[in-house]
Amino acid sequence: MTENTIVAHRSYGALLLCLISVFCSYGLARSHEDSEARVRETIPTTALEQDLASRHSVFLNRLLNDPAKRRNYVRSVYVRRQLETAIATQGLSTDQALLEGLRNARERLLIDALVRKALSAKRLDIEALAEERYEAQRKDYMTRKKIKLAVIYVQKEIDREGQARRIIDSIAMQLRENPYDQNLFHDLAKKYSDDRKAALGGIIKEWLIAPVDLEKRDPLMQAAFSLETVGEITDIVETDKGFAIAKLLALTPSRRIPFDEAKADIIVRIESELWNRTRSEVLSALQPDKDFVVNDELLQQKIIQTLRLREDSSPKIE
Repeated sequence: MTENTIVAHRSYGALLLCLISVFCSYGLARSHEDSEARVRETIPTTALEQDLASRHSVFLNRLLNDPAKRRNYVRSVYVRRQLETAIATQGLSTDQALLEGLRNARERLLIDALVRKALSAKRLDIEALAEERYEAQRKDYMTRKKIKLAVIYVQKEIDREGQARRIIDSIAMQLRENPYDQNLFHDLAKKYSDDRKAALGGIIKEWLIAPVDLEKRDPLMQAAFSLETVGEITDIVETDKGFAIAKLLALTPSRRIPFDEAKADIIVRIESELWNRTRSEVLSALQPDKDFVVNDELLQQKIIQTLRLREDSSPKIE
């Protein structure tokens, strides 16, 4: 065998070994890629890594400490990938209304982030503000008086007002002469009262809550809410259509709501007010100057170009 033949055989052998090495490496790489462990078959490891890299450390630590959270996390990743696939396959990725909605949602999220940052920078003591408001608006944190009544009502009849007056005077006299007869008021209501509550002895079953502005109420309600002792009876009250006498059956007096009881509601209102005010400040700071210049001609050109491109890309109906 000549020297040239030996050299040729050696070169061929080296090339063959090199090719074998390359194919083996490629095969191992493919084998590794195909057999790479995944948290779920439809979630590529790269996608999982990207999502985890975007998360806060606190969130990652919670995942490490809770198997149920890890399972729910994988489920959420899966749902997002399925959503993106469905949007693409159904042609919604170019839907203008959807894209506009996404832009608006993104803007809202960014504005909200700025508002939270601005509120955090103010370092407000919300509980102290709530206590100040509680003290400044004492009347707003009073409960309203509640009463239960029985009423005797004698209706005025046309041209017979004097008769109604005599009846109510007689009723009032009997009540004054027998102050300790607990049943007399109800018996008289059943006998003389001209309304549907007569059969119940004049009793109104529902609790009546003191109006915010009692002076605007009818004379009977004004007289009834002036009663302070259970069993107490009003004087005769004349209304537009008749005469009435009321008896106080039960009473829940007005009281001031303690701060600890009112605090949660006050804080909610303060936080809402602060949020709205700060959001207005943030939006105001984002606005351009009132005299900013617009190249309206160029803007119109760009709008026309966009519309033409959209028409060109829309499917044509034959």
